Amino acid sequence: MIHNFYILKKNGICIYHKKFGSLEEDPQSIGGFLTAISMFSKSIIGEQIKVLATANYKFVFRTDDKFTFVTFTDNQDNQSEIHRIMEIVRKNFYQNFPNLKSDYDHYNLKYFEIFDSTLTKILKDFQ
Repeated sequence: MIHNFYILKKNGICIYHKKFGSLEEDPQSIGGFLTAISMFSKSIIGEQIKVLATANYKFVFRTDDKFTFVTFTDNQDNQSEIHRIMEIVRKNFYQNFPNLKSDYDHYNLKYFEIFDSTLTKILKDFQ
């Protein structure tokens, strides 16, 4: 089950968040933490992080040249399916917001709430 979905700028600012399940943390705190881990991985290992897992949950990452898309899911969820969902969400996000620039500093979480229905529909299609 996907519990949360995030879209992060390269600097860790969360521009979009949708909660479906259990994680109750501030999206900006999550964004900063996940971006710090991702940057650390890139700096030390030379690779982008793809998954951050615990015994019961995992964060799955999909990074492109503009943003990082992250899902918080149950650890037993099929990772290939999660990646397929994330790719569909990513494409739909860019279709809904075609003029989005990664370096714009004034994004507000409320601005992207219109994407909630698209994300919900995509996730229902995979149930």
